[in-house]
Amino acid sequence: MAGTARRDVIVETSARLFYDYGYPNVGMRMVADHVGIRTASLYHHFPSKEQILYEIAVHETRGFIDVQAPILDSPLDPAERLRVLFVNHIVRSWHKRVQLVVTEREERELTDEHRAVIVDHKQEYRQLIQNYLRSLSARRLPAPQTRLLIVSTLSMINSVNVWFDPTGSLTLDEVADQVGTLAANVMLRALELPEVAGSPAVAGSGREKRKPATRRKRA
Repeated sequence: MAGTARRDVIVETSARLFYDYGYPNVGMRMVADHVGIRTASLYHHFPSKEQILYEIAVHETRGFIDVQAPILDSPLDPAERLRVLFVNHIVRSWHKRVQLVVTEREERELTDEHRAVIVDHKQEYRQLIQNYLRSLSARRLPAPQTRLLIVSTLSMINSVNVWFDPTGSLTLDEVADQVGTLAANVMLRALELPEVAGSPAVAGSGREKRKPATRRKRA
């Protein structure tokens, strides 16, 4: 296995172990055993367990910015860009929920230098949204009110990871579409701008209606 591919497996495996057992309860030997390599080989890729945690955290926080920022420069209607931003945020958060939970829960285990990088990434993402809101409307909310609006809206869409049930009546894309639309409209109303309607499908998601389960007849 190539070096980059091996690092990816180590990071993915470690994220699951940190998620299941908690960072303090996972050692380098446990990670090596689950990856199927010697502990010495693991140290060849990562000098410490903290470095693995940092790799998880920086990949996810930086990844949000890299994936989401282009949406706000897309040819979509300006208000629709905001809606799609939140829809995609919800979908990505669900698929990356293990890594994101580990990042939030174990952030205190990072070195001061590494923690500062993660904090900067989170702030950059919030600033990205704030700058876009300013570009949408001539109305300027006071800075504290703008921060509260952004933080509370992000908290709302992030909560989907807590309560969403993939076996429920709504698919992830349907939930993301409805909650993302609601989140966008909260912000648009605050700026006294026209609201947006939900989309029949999440862009690029290939959403399909979930078919009701059918019972098998007994012979």
